Amino acid sequence: MLSFQQEVEEVKEKINERLFRFLEDKKRVAGDWYNKKLYSLLIDFAMRGGKRLRPILMVEAYKASGRENIDAIMNASLSMEFVENYLLIHDDIIDRDDTRRGGPSFHKMVERFMEEKDRELVQDRDFTHFGLSCALIGGDVFSSLALLPILESPFPSRMKAMALKEFALACEQCFRGELMDIILEKRGDVDEDEFIRMVDLKTGSYTTCLPLVLGGIFGGLKDLKMLGEYGKFIGRAFQITDDILGTFGDDKKTGKPTSSDIRQGKKTLLVIYVFKNAGSKERKFLKAKLGSNVSEDDMERIKNIMVDCGAVDYSQKRIEYYTELARESLLSSPLKYKGFFLQFIDYLKKRKF
Repeated sequence: MLSFQQEVEEVKEKINERLFRFLEDKKRVAGDWYNKKLYSLLIDFAMRGGKRLRPILMVEAYKASGRENIDAIMNASLSMEFVENYLLIHDDIIDRDDTRRGGPSFHKMVERFMEEKDRELVQDRDFTHFGLSCALIGGDVFSSLALLPILESPFPSRMKAMALKEFALACEQCFRGELMDIILEKRGDVDEDEFIRMVDLKTGSYTTCLPLVLGGIFGGLKDLKMLGEYGKFIGRAFQITDDILGTFGDDKKTGKPTSSDIRQGKKTLLVIYVFKNAGSKERKFLKAKLGSNVSEDDMERIKNIMVDCGAVDYSQKRIEYYTELARESLLSSPLKYKGFFLQFIDYLKKRKF
Protein backbone atom coordinates (compact mmCIF):
# COMPACT_ATOMS: atom_id res chain seq x y z
CA MET A 1 0.00 0.00 0.00
CA LEU A 2 1.34 3.41 -0.99
CA SER A 3 2.04 6.10 1.59
CA PHE A 4 0.22 9.43 1.31
CA GLN A 5 3.23 11.11 -0.32
CA GLN A 6 3.78 8.21 -2.72
CA GLU A 7 0.12 8.30 -3.73
CA VAL A 8 0.27 12.05 -4.36
CA GLU A 9 3.44 11.77 -6.43
CA GLU A 10 2.14 8.86 -8.47
CA VAL A 11 -1.17 10.56 -9.31
CA LYS A 12 0.61 13.85 -9.99
CA GLU A 13 3.00 12.20 -12.44
CA LYS A 14 0.15 10.59 -14.35
CA ILE A 15 -1.76 13.88 -14.47
CA ASN A 16 1.33 15.70 -15.73
CA GLU A 17 1.74 13.17 -18.54
CA ARG A 18 -1.88 13.55 -19.63
CA LEU A 19 -1.83 17.33 -19.29
CA PHE A 20 1.25 17.69 -21.48
CA ARG A 21 -0.08 15.27 -24.10
CA PHE A 22 -3.48 17.02 -24.23
CA LEU A 23 -1.93 20.46 -24.78
CA GLU A 24 0.63 19.19 -27.28
CA ASP A 25 -2.21 17.70 -29.33
CA LYS A 26 -3.97 21.08 -29.32
CA LYS A 27 -0.78 22.87 -30.31
CA ARG A 28 -0.25 20.47 -33.21
CA VAL A 29 -3.49 21.57 -34.89
CA ALA A 30 -3.38 25.23 -33.81
CA GLY A 31 -2.70 26.57 -37.32
CA ASP A 32 -0.79 29.86 -37.69
CA TRP A 33 2.58 30.38 -36.02
CA TYR A 34 1.17 32.83 -33.49
CA ASN A 35 -1.48 30.36 -32.29
CA LYS A 36 1.17 27.66 -32.03
CA LYS A 37 3.33 30.09 -30.06
CA LEU A 38 0.43 30.86 -27.74
CA TYR A 39 0.05 27.14 -27.04
CA SER A 40 3.79 26.81 -26.48
CA LEU A 41 3.60 29.51 -23.82
CA LEU A 42 0.47 27.94 -22.31
CA ILE A 43 2.28 24.60 -22.10
CA ASP A 44 5.30 26.23 -20.45
CA PHE A 45 3.02 27.95 -17.95
CA ALA A 46 0.92 24.88 -17.15
CA MET A 47 3.87 22.52 -16.78
CA ARG A 48 5.96 24.86 -14.61
CA GLY A 49 5.47 23.44 -11.13
CA GLY A 50 2.04 23.30 -9.57
CA LYS A 51 0.87 20.91 -6.87
CA ARG A 52 -1.95 19.43 -9.06
CA LEU A 53 -4.01 19.55 -5.86
CA ARG A 54 -7.39 19.90 -7.57
CA PRO A 55 -7.18 16.98 -9.99
CA ILE A 56 -5.64 14.83 -7.24
CA LEU A 57 -8.61 15.55 -4.96
CA MET A 58 -11.01 14.66 -7.79
CA VAL A 59 -9.23 11.38 -8.48
CA GLU A 60 -9.04 10.45 -4.80
CA ALA A 61 -12.72 11.24 -4.17
CA TYR A 62 -13.58 8.91 -7.04
CA LYS A 63 -11.31 6.19 -5.69
CA ALA A 64 -12.74 6.64 -2.18
CA SER A 65 -16.18 5.80 -3.58
CA GLY A 66 -14.91 2.34 -4.51
CA ARG A 67 -14.99 2.78 -8.29
CA GLU A 68 -12.12 1.50 -10.42
CA ASN A 69 -12.06 3.20 -13.84
CA ILE A 70 -8.93 5.12 -12.84
CA ASP A 71 -7.85 5.95 -16.39
CA ALA A 72 -11.18 7.64 -17.10
CA ILE A 73 -11.16 9.76 -13.94
CA MET A 74 -7.51 10.73 -14.50
CA ASN A 75 -8.40 12.12 -17.92
CA ALA A 76 -11.54 13.85 -16.66
CA SER A 77 -9.58 15.46 -13.80
CA LEU A 78 -7.62 17.57 -16.31
CA SER A 79 -10.66 19.87 -16.25
CA MET A 80 -9.59 21.00 -12.79
CA GLU A 81 -6.08 21.84 -13.92
CA PHE A 82 -7.30 23.83 -16.91
CA VAL A 83 -9.67 25.93 -14.82
CA GLU A 84 -6.90 26.49 -12.26
CA ASN A 85 -4.49 27.82 -14.89
CA TYR A 86 -7.23 29.95 -16.42
CA LEU A 87 -7.93 31.59 -13.07
CA LEU A 88 -4.23 32.03 -12.24
CA ILE A 89 -3.54 33.87 -15.51
CA HIS A 90 -6.44 36.27 -15.00
CA ASP A 91 -5.72 36.62 -11.27
CA ASP A 92 -2.16 37.76 -12.02
CA ILE A 93 -3.56 40.49 -14.29
CA ILE A 94 -5.98 41.64 -11.59
CA ASP A 95 -3.29 41.60 -8.89
CA ARG A 96 -0.61 43.07 -11.20
CA ASP A 97 1.64 40.17 -10.30
CA ASP A 98 4.73 39.62 -12.42
CA THR A 99 5.68 36.28 -10.82
CA ARG A 100 4.00 32.90 -10.70
CA ARG A 101 5.43 29.51 -9.68
CA GLY A 102 8.94 30.92 -9.50
CA GLY A 103 8.85 32.40 -13.01
CA PRO A 104 7.12 35.16 -14.95
CA SER A 105 3.33 35.38 -14.92
CA PHE A 106 1.73 34.65 -18.28
CA HIS A 107 1.33 38.26 -19.41
CA LYS A 108 5.00 38.82 -18.63
CA MET A 109 5.96 35.71 -20.60
CA VAL A 110 4.27 37.17 -23.68
CA GLU A 111 5.70 40.63 -23.07
CA ARG A 112 9.25 39.28 -22.81
CA PHE A 113 8.81 37.17 -25.92
CA MET A 114 7.73 40.19 -27.94
CA GLU A 115 10.56 42.34 -26.58
CA GLU A 116 13.09 39.67 -27.59
CA LYS A 117 11.65 38.96 -31.03
CA ASP A 118 10.45 42.50 -31.89
CA ARG A 119 7.90 41.14 -34.34
CA GLU A 120 6.36 43.48 -36.91
CA LEU A 121 3.04 42.22 -35.60
CA VAL A 122 3.19 44.84 -32.82
CA GLN A 123 3.99 48.03 -34.67
CA ASP A 124 3.31 50.42 -31.78
CA ARG A 125 5.71 48.45 -29.53
CA ASP A 126 3.25 48.56 -26.63
CA PHE A 127 4.38 45.14 -25.45
CA THR A 128 2.77 45.55 -22.03
CA HIS A 129 -0.73 45.90 -23.44
CA PHE A 130 -0.05 43.13 -25.95
CA GLY A 131 1.04 40.84 -23.13
CA LEU A 132 -2.13 41.57 -21.14
CA SER A 133 -4.30 41.02 -24.21
CA CYS A 134 -2.69 37.66 -24.98
CA ALA A 135 -2.98 36.65 -21.33
CA LEU A 136 -6.70 37.30 -21.39
CA ILE A 137 -6.96 35.18 -24.53
CA GLY A 138 -4.72 32.47 -23.05
CA GLY A 139 -6.85 32.31 -19.92
CA ASP A 140 -9.97 32.04 -22.07
CA VAL A 141 -8.37 29.16 -23.99
CA PHE A 142 -7.82 27.27 -20.73
CA SER A 143 -11.39 28.10 -19.69
CA SER A 144 -12.77 26.55 -22.87
CA LEU A 145 -10.49 23.52 -22.68
CA ALA A 146 -11.69 22.85 -19.13
CA LEU A 147 -15.01 21.52 -20.43
CA LEU A 148 -13.57 18.97 -22.84
CA PRO A 149 -12.08 16.33 -20.50
CA ILE A 150 -15.47 15.94 -18.81
CA LEU A 151 -17.46 15.98 -22.07
CA GLU A 152 -15.11 13.47 -23.71
CA SER A 153 -15.04 11.10 -20.73
CA PRO A 154 -16.77 7.68 -20.94
CA PHE A 155 -18.97 8.35 -17.91
CA PRO A 156 -22.78 8.29 -18.32
CA SER A 157 -24.36 11.44 -19.82
CA ARG A 158 -26.40 12.15 -16.69
CA MET A 159 -23.20 12.19 -14.60
CA LYS A 160 -21.49 14.52 -17.07
CA ALA A 161 -24.50 16.86 -17.01
CA MET A 162 -24.44 16.93 -13.19
CA ALA A 163 -20.69 17.54 -13.20
CA LEU A 164 -20.88 20.41 -15.69
CA LYS A 165 -23.64 22.07 -13.68
CA GLU A 166 -21.51 21.87 -10.53
CA PHE A 167 -18.56 23.15 -12.56
CA ALA A 168 -20.48 26.21 -13.77
CA LEU A 169 -21.87 27.02 -10.32
CA ALA A 170 -18.43 26.73 -8.67
CA CYS A 171 -16.84 29.04 -11.24
CA GLU A 172 -19.60 31.60 -10.76
CA GLN A 173 -19.01 31.46 -7.00
CA CYS A 174 -15.27 31.88 -7.56
CA PHE A 175 -15.85 35.01 -9.66
CA ARG A 176 -18.04 36.46 -6.92
CA GLY A 177 -15.30 35.72 -4.41
CA GLU A 178 -12.69 37.36 -6.63
CA LEU A 179 -14.78 40.53 -6.77
CA MET A 180 -15.26 40.42 -3.00
CA ASP A 181 -11.50 40.00 -2.55
CA ILE A 182 -10.63 43.12 -4.55
CA ILE A 183 -13.38 45.10 -2.80
CA LEU A 184 -12.01 44.09 0.61
CA GLU A 185 -8.58 45.30 -0.48
CA LYS A 186 -10.01 48.81 -0.72
CA ARG A 187 -11.75 48.71 2.64
CA GLY A 188 -10.23 49.23 6.06
CA ASP A 189 -12.97 47.68 8.21
CA VAL A 190 -12.89 44.01 7.31
CA ASP A 191 -13.85 41.37 9.88
CA GLU A 192 -13.11 37.66 10.04
CA ASP A 193 -16.62 36.63 8.99
CA GLU A 194 -16.24 38.58 5.74
CA PHE A 195 -12.85 37.01 5.16
CA ILE A 196 -14.30 33.51 5.59
CA ARG A 197 -17.19 34.29 3.20
CA MET A 198 -14.67 35.47 0.62
CA VAL A 199 -12.55 32.33 1.10
CA ASP A 200 -15.57 30.04 0.73
CA LEU A 201 -16.47 31.73 -2.54
CA LYS A 202 -13.05 32.31 -4.08
CA THR A 203 -10.97 29.39 -2.78
CA GLY A 204 -13.23 26.70 -1.40
CA SER A 205 -15.62 26.75 -4.36
CA TYR A 206 -13.22 25.44 -7.00
CA THR A 207 -10.06 24.47 -5.10
CA THR A 208 -11.51 21.90 -2.73
CA CYS A 209 -15.30 21.57 -2.96
CA LEU A 210 -15.62 21.24 -6.75
CA PRO A 211 -13.01 18.49 -7.37
CA LEU A 212 -14.32 16.47 -4.43
CA VAL A 213 -17.91 16.76 -5.60
CA LEU A 214 -16.97 15.90 -9.19
CA GLY A 215 -15.09 12.82 -8.02
CA GLY A 216 -18.14 11.87 -5.97
CA ILE A 217 -20.50 12.33 -8.92
CA PHE A 218 -18.44 10.11 -11.20
CA GLY A 219 -17.99 7.66 -8.34
CA GLY A 220 -21.77 7.33 -8.04
CA LEU A 221 -22.01 8.74 -4.50
CA LYS A 222 -25.43 9.95 -3.40
CA ASP A 223 -24.28 12.04 -0.42
CA LEU A 224 -22.45 14.86 -2.17
CA LYS A 225 -23.26 17.34 0.61
CA MET A 226 -20.78 15.57 2.88
CA LEU A 227 -17.98 16.06 0.33
CA GLY A 228 -18.92 19.72 0.07
CA GLU A 229 -18.74 20.15 3.84
CA TYR A 230 -15.33 18.50 4.04
CA GLY A 231 -14.18 20.63 1.09
CA LYS A 232 -15.41 23.83 2.70
CA PHE A 233 -13.47 23.26 5.91
CA ILE A 234 -10.24 22.18 4.25
CA GLY A 235 -10.61 25.12 1.83
CA ARG A 236 -10.59 27.51 4.77
CA ALA A 237 -7.58 25.80 6.34
CA PHE A 238 -5.82 25.75 2.96
CA GLN A 239 -6.28 29.50 2.40
CA ILE A 240 -5.20 30.54 5.90
CA THR A 241 -2.10 28.36 5.50
CA ASP A 242 -1.51 29.93 2.08
CA ASP A 243 -1.65 33.39 3.64
CA ILE A 244 0.85 32.47 6.35
CA LEU A 245 3.23 30.98 3.77
CA GLY A 246 2.68 33.99 1.52
CA THR A 247 4.21 36.21 4.21
CA PHE A 248 6.50 33.89 6.19
CA GLY A 249 7.32 31.14 3.68
CA ASP A 250 10.30 30.58 1.42
CA ASP A 251 9.60 32.48 -1.81
CA LYS A 252 11.73 29.94 -3.71
CA LYS A 253 9.20 27.28 -2.68
CA THR A 254 6.02 29.36 -2.88
CA GLY A 255 7.07 30.89 -6.21
CA LYS A 256 6.04 34.43 -5.20
CA PRO A 257 7.68 37.22 -3.18
CA THR A 258 6.70 37.28 0.49
CA SER A 259 5.73 40.94 0.11
CA SER A 260 3.11 40.14 -2.55
CA ASP A 261 0.03 40.07 -0.28
CA ILE A 262 1.07 43.27 1.52
CA ARG A 263 1.79 45.06 -1.76
CA GLN A 264 -1.62 44.08 -3.10
CA GLY A 265 -3.37 45.18 0.09
CA LYS A 266 -4.82 41.70 0.76
CA LYS A 267 -7.01 41.46 3.84
CA THR A 268 -5.65 38.16 5.06
CA LEU A 269 -6.58 36.81 8.48
CA LEU A 270 -3.12 37.94 9.65
CA VAL A 271 -3.83 41.53 8.62
CA ILE A 272 -7.37 41.50 10.03
CA TYR A 273 -6.05 40.28 13.39
CA VAL A 274 -3.34 42.97 13.50
CA PHE A 275 -5.89 45.73 12.85
CA LYS A 276 -8.06 44.39 15.66
CA ASN A 277 -5.47 43.48 18.29
CA ALA A 278 -2.10 45.22 17.74
CA GLY A 279 -1.09 48.51 19.35
CA SER A 280 -2.06 51.78 17.68
CA LYS A 281 1.50 52.44 16.48
CA GLU A 282 1.72 49.02 14.87
CA ARG A 283 -1.73 49.30 13.30
CA LYS A 284 -0.83 52.69 11.85
CA PHE A 285 2.40 51.34 10.37
CA LEU A 286 0.69 48.38 8.70
CA LYS A 287 -2.10 50.58 7.37
CA ALA A 288 0.47 52.92 5.79
CA LYS A 289 2.32 50.05 4.11
CA LEU A 290 -0.64 47.94 3.02
CA GLY A 291 -1.22 48.28 -0.71
CA SER A 292 2.18 49.81 -1.49
CA ASN A 293 5.64 48.62 -2.47
CA VAL A 294 7.45 47.70 0.73
CA SER A 295 11.14 47.35 1.46
CA GLU A 296 12.77 44.31 3.06
CA ASP A 297 13.04 46.24 6.33
CA ASP A 298 9.34 47.10 6.15
CA MET A 299 8.46 43.44 5.63
CA GLU A 300 10.59 42.38 8.57
CA ARG A 301 8.80 44.87 10.80
CA ILE A 302 5.38 43.76 9.52
CA LYS A 303 6.25 40.12 10.20
CA ASN A 304 7.44 40.99 13.71
CA ILE A 305 4.17 42.84 14.35
CA MET A 306 2.16 39.82 13.21
CA VAL A 307 4.14 37.50 15.48
CA ASP A 308 4.22 39.80 18.51
CA CYS A 309 0.50 40.64 18.53
CA GLY A 310 -0.49 36.98 18.18
CA ALA A 311 -1.77 37.05 14.58
CA VAL A 312 0.30 34.02 13.54
CA ASP A 313 -0.66 31.97 16.58
CA TYR A 314 -4.32 32.84 16.10
CA SER A 315 -4.23 31.91 12.41
CA GLN A 316 -2.62 28.56 13.22
CA LYS A 317 -5.33 27.88 15.79
CA ARG A 318 -7.98 28.57 13.14
CA ILE A 319 -6.25 26.09 10.85
CA GLU A 320 -6.48 23.51 13.65
CA TYR A 321 -10.14 24.38 14.19
CA TYR A 322 -11.15 23.99 10.54
CA THR A 323 -9.12 20.84 9.98
CA GLU A 324 -10.78 19.28 13.02
CA LEU A 325 -14.21 20.15 11.59
CA ALA A 326 -13.11 18.57 8.32
CA ARG A 327 -12.04 15.42 10.18
CA GLU A 328 -15.41 15.16 11.96
CA SER A 329 -17.36 15.54 8.72
CA LEU A 330 -15.17 12.90 7.05
CA LEU A 331 -15.49 10.34 9.83
CA SER A 332 -19.30 10.55 9.65
CA SER A 333 -19.31 10.17 5.85
CA PRO A 334 -20.30 7.08 3.83
CA LEU A 335 -16.99 7.01 1.89
CA LYS A 336 -15.60 3.49 1.60
CA TYR A 337 -11.98 4.61 1.88
CA LYS A 338 -11.14 7.58 4.09
CA GLY A 339 -7.42 7.13 4.69
CA PHE A 340 -6.18 9.52 2.01
CA PHE A 341 -8.42 12.38 3.17
CA LEU A 342 -7.52 11.88 6.81
CA GLN A 343 -3.85 12.10 5.83
CA PHE A 344 -4.61 15.11 3.66
CA ILE A 345 -5.76 16.96 6.78
CA ASP A 346 -2.36 16.33 8.35
CA TYR A 347 -0.64 17.47 5.15
CA LEU A 348 -2.54 20.77 5.26
CA LYS A 349 -1.23 21.51 8.74
CA LYS A 350 2.39 20.74 7.81
CA ARG A 351 2.78 21.98 4.24
CA LYS A 352 5.55 24.48 3.46
CA PHE A 353 4.49 25.60 -0.04
